[in-house]
Amino acid sequence: MYVILPIIGVVIGGILQYLFTRALEKRRHEQSLKTQAYVDFVRGFVGTHFTKEKRKYQELTSLLSDATTRIGIYGGKEVLKAIANAKRVAAKYNKGDASESELISSVVMIIRAMRKENLPKENIPDKEISWLLFGKG
Repeated sequence: MYVILPIIGVVIGGILQYLFTRALEKRRHEQSLKTQAYVDFVRGFVGTHFTKEKRKYQELTSLLSDATTRIGIYGGKEVLKAIANAKRVAAKYNKGDASESELISSVVMIIRAMRKENLPKENIPDKEISWLLFGKG
Protein backbone atom coordinates (compact mmCIF):
# COMPACT_ATOMS: atom_id res chain seq x y z
CA MET A 1 0.00 0.00 0.00
CA TYR A 2 2.79 2.42 0.91
CA VAL A 3 4.44 1.75 -2.43
CA ILE A 4 1.32 2.81 -4.39
CA LEU A 5 0.83 6.22 -2.68
CA PRO A 6 3.97 7.86 -4.14
CA ILE A 7 3.08 6.54 -7.59
CA ILE A 8 -0.44 7.95 -7.29
CA GLY A 9 1.04 11.26 -6.16
CA VAL A 10 3.37 11.39 -9.16
CA VAL A 11 0.52 10.56 -11.56
CA ILE A 12 -1.78 13.19 -10.06
CA GLY A 13 1.03 15.75 -10.08
CA GLY A 14 1.78 14.98 -13.73
CA ILE A 15 -1.87 15.33 -14.71
CA LEU A 16 -2.21 18.65 -12.87
CA GLN A 17 0.97 19.99 -14.41
CA TYR A 18 -0.26 19.00 -17.87
CA LEU A 19 -3.64 20.69 -17.32
CA PHE A 20 -2.11 23.90 -15.96
CA THR A 21 0.44 24.04 -18.79
CA ARG A 22 -2.29 23.60 -21.42
CA ALA A 23 -4.42 26.33 -19.84
CA LEU A 24 -1.42 28.69 -19.75
CA GLU A 25 -0.55 27.93 -23.38
CA LYS A 26 -4.16 28.57 -24.42
CA ARG A 27 -4.20 31.90 -22.57
CA ARG A 28 -0.89 32.93 -24.15
CA HIS A 29 -2.14 31.98 -27.61
CA GLU A 30 -5.36 33.98 -27.15
CA GLN A 31 -3.36 36.97 -25.88
CA SER A 32 -1.06 36.73 -28.89
CA LEU A 33 -4.03 36.64 -31.29
CA LYS A 34 -5.62 39.62 -29.57
CA THR A 35 -2.42 41.65 -29.52
CA GLN A 36 -1.77 40.98 -33.21
CA ALA A 37 -5.35 41.97 -34.05
CA TYR A 38 -4.91 45.22 -32.09
CA VAL A 39 -1.67 46.08 -33.86
CA ASP A 40 -3.13 45.26 -37.27
CA PHE A 41 -6.20 47.36 -36.54
CA VAL A 42 -4.19 50.43 -35.57
CA ARG A 43 -1.91 50.05 -38.62
CA GLY A 44 -4.92 49.65 -40.92
CA PHE A 45 -7.04 52.38 -39.36
CA VAL A 46 -4.33 55.00 -39.23
CA GLY A 47 -3.02 54.01 -42.64
CA THR A 48 -6.37 54.18 -44.41
CA HIS A 49 -7.02 57.67 -43.10
CA PHE A 50 -3.60 59.14 -43.72
CA THR A 51 -2.27 57.47 -46.88
CA LYS A 52 -2.67 58.92 -50.35
CA GLU A 53 -1.39 55.89 -52.29
CA LYS A 54 -4.31 53.89 -53.76
CA ARG A 55 -2.63 50.48 -53.77
CA LYS A 56 -1.45 50.90 -50.16
CA TYR A 57 -4.95 52.09 -49.21
CA GLN A 58 -6.49 48.88 -50.58
CA GLU A 59 -4.00 46.70 -48.67
CA LEU A 60 -4.65 48.62 -45.47
CA THR A 61 -8.42 48.40 -45.94
CA SER A 62 -8.14 44.63 -46.18
CA LEU A 63 -5.91 44.51 -43.08
CA LEU A 64 -8.35 46.77 -41.21
CA SER A 65 -11.35 44.61 -42.10
CA ASP A 66 -9.59 41.42 -41.01
CA ALA A 67 -8.32 42.97 -37.78
CA THR A 68 -11.76 44.37 -36.95
CA THR A 69 -13.26 40.89 -37.29
CA ARG A 70 -10.60 39.38 -35.04
CA ILE A 71 -11.13 42.12 -32.46
CA GLY A 72 -14.85 41.39 -32.56
CA ILE A 73 -13.95 37.87 -31.45
CA TYR A 74 -11.02 38.43 -29.08
CA GLY A 75 -11.17 42.11 -28.11
CA GLY A 76 -12.01 43.55 -24.73
CA LYS A 77 -15.15 45.57 -24.03
CA GLU A 78 -13.45 48.97 -23.65
CA VAL A 79 -11.40 48.43 -26.81
CA LEU A 80 -14.54 47.55 -28.77
CA LYS A 81 -16.25 50.70 -27.51
CA ALA A 82 -13.25 52.87 -28.43
CA ILE A 83 -13.09 51.34 -31.91
CA ALA A 84 -16.81 51.87 -32.50
CA ASN A 85 -16.40 55.50 -31.47
CA ALA A 86 -13.37 55.95 -33.73
CA LYS A 87 -15.27 54.49 -36.67
CA ARG A 88 -18.10 56.97 -36.05
CA VAL A 89 -15.59 59.83 -35.94
CA ALA A 90 -13.89 58.50 -39.10
CA ALA A 91 -17.22 58.47 -40.95
CA LYS A 92 -17.75 62.11 -39.94
CA TYR A 93 -14.15 62.95 -40.88
CA ASN A 94 -14.62 61.43 -44.35
CA LYS A 95 -17.71 63.62 -44.84
CA GLY A 96 -15.86 66.68 -43.60
CA ASP A 97 -17.90 66.88 -40.39
CA ALA A 98 -15.01 66.09 -38.04
CA SER A 99 -11.51 67.50 -37.81
CA GLU A 100 -8.23 65.65 -38.09
CA SER A 101 -7.61 66.34 -34.41
CA GLU A 102 -10.89 64.59 -33.53
CA LEU A 103 -9.83 61.60 -35.58
CA ILE A 104 -6.42 61.54 -33.93
CA SER A 105 -8.03 61.83 -30.52
CA SER A 106 -10.28 58.85 -31.27
CA VAL A 107 -7.23 56.75 -32.23
CA VAL A 108 -5.48 57.81 -29.03
CA MET A 109 -8.55 56.60 -27.10
CA ILE A 110 -8.21 53.20 -28.81
CA ILE A 111 -4.55 52.97 -27.84
CA ARG A 112 -5.37 54.00 -24.28
CA ALA A 113 -8.03 51.27 -24.03
CA MET A 114 -5.62 48.68 -25.43
CA ARG A 115 -2.87 49.73 -23.03
CA LYS A 116 -5.27 49.74 -20.07
CA GLU A 117 -6.28 46.18 -20.91
CA ASN A 118 -2.73 44.89 -21.36
CA LEU A 119 -0.68 47.20 -19.11
CA PRO A 120 -3.15 48.51 -16.49
CA LYS A 121 -0.52 50.04 -14.21
CA GLU A 122 1.24 52.06 -16.91
CA ASN A 123 -0.59 55.30 -17.61
CA ILE A 124 0.79 57.31 -20.52
CA PRO A 125 -0.59 60.81 -21.21
CA ASP A 126 -2.69 61.15 -24.38
CA LYS A 127 -0.34 63.83 -25.66
CA GLU A 128 2.58 61.37 -25.61
CA ILE A 129 0.58 58.72 -27.47
CA SER A 130 -0.42 61.30 -30.07
CA TRP A 131 3.20 62.37 -30.55
CA LEU A 132 4.29 58.76 -30.82
CA LEU A 133 1.74 57.87 -33.51
CA PHE A 134 1.27 61.10 -35.43
CA GLY A 135 4.05 63.47 -34.48
CA LYS A 136 1.41 65.85 -33.18
CA GLY A 137 0.32 66.70 -29.69
